[in-house]
Amino acid sequence: MKLLFDFNSEEIQREAENPMARIPVVIIADTSSSMNGEKINTLNKEVEKFFYEINKNSRNEILKYSLDLAVLGFKYDTQSRETYPTIVNNFNIMEYQNVPKFNAFGHTPLGATVNAAIDMLEKRKEMYKLGGIQYYQPMLVIISDGDPTDNIVNASKRAMELSLNRKLSVYPVIVGNDGNLDNLQKFTPNKISKRIRTEDLPQVFKWLVSSVKKVSESSIDFDISISITKDWKDIING
Repeated sequence: MKLLFDFNSEEIQREAENPMARIPVVIIADTSSSMNGEKINTLNKEVEKFFYEINKNSRNEILKYSLDLAVLGFKYDTQSRETYPTIVNNFNIMEYQNVPKFNAFGHTPLGATVNAAIDMLEKRKEMYKLGGIQYYQPMLVIISDGDPTDNIVNASKRAMELSLNRKLSVYPVIVGNDGNLDNLQKFTPNKISKRIRTEDLPQVFKWLVSSVKKVSESSIDFDISISITKDWKDIING
């Protein structure tokens, strides 16, 4: 299934009119059937709080125009009975984003979804360069609750290589007691994959707000990922 995220000259011009350096972030939300109930309800609630914190809190005013967010989930095709990655929110600054609403159904094509996220990030960086837009190191946050139902070899290799070259920071969490944490660990060279309880999901989004705020206040040439990763280790207790 091909995801469409091409851009045109008008979009590049519009984006270039925003003088803020961008912080590209992709959130992958597991919306498989195993997330149904408390997990998906909590995720929806915390994502809504995250959007409110960015857009309504005057302390984070700069983030409305610098945080460039995309959200991916899964979509179940009733005809083929397959589950595919889907773009829930395409890249845009938070000023123009709508709060996503997740429904849980289908399987967990995490490999395909990570590949789609990386493709989107590469395309977005191309747009930044064409528009002369400065940007910080991209971040990928993976929130899942079980094992991938597809092959993750290619996706994990791409994510690992980008991370090692300091072109991407990946932060994976697994919600609940199911699933093998080692699968998520394959997406990052840092030993930071965490197993958390459903009630710990607020910590993930509090950390994300704090992290993008730190990035926005740092020099474009300064690698702040070490500090953010330390915060992740300290805050997310699994």
